[in-house]
Amino acid sequence: SNFKVFNEFGEIKFLEKVDLSYLNIDEIVSITQGSVSLYMNSIEVELKKKTLDNCSTESDKDKNNQKPLPGEGLNKPAIITMYGIFPNDETQAEDIERKYIEKCQKNDAEFLEYNQEKGICMYKMTKL
Repeated sequence: SNFKVFNEFGEIKFLEKVDLSYLNIDEIVSITQGSVSLYMNSIEVELKKKTLDNCSTESDKDKNNQKPLPGEGLNKPAIITMYGIFPNDETQAEDIERKYIEKCQKNDAEFLEYNQEKGICMYKMTKL
């Protein structure tokens, strides 16, 4: 446990032990501005359009990118923290938080916090 994948845009902190054998983290995990994805599944926010999108695709090109069963690979409970999620104004801050809450509910995730002053959004995924 306590395994983290992070960069300047965000981090994924796994809450259970992760077996990294045969895993290519660079191919499985993508953390970009406003988006965190594993195995090509993501919850992301697009600030310019003020919309929250959910992209769900599977790749047959690389077996590494195929989503494993819950509890295997990186398909384990994790806390997702995204950085740089700053609103343009108070209305947009409320909009961002509301959309994250809605998307978390639709994706079996638990919304934890949106701190507009720090530009941090946190949620917990129990599975991908």
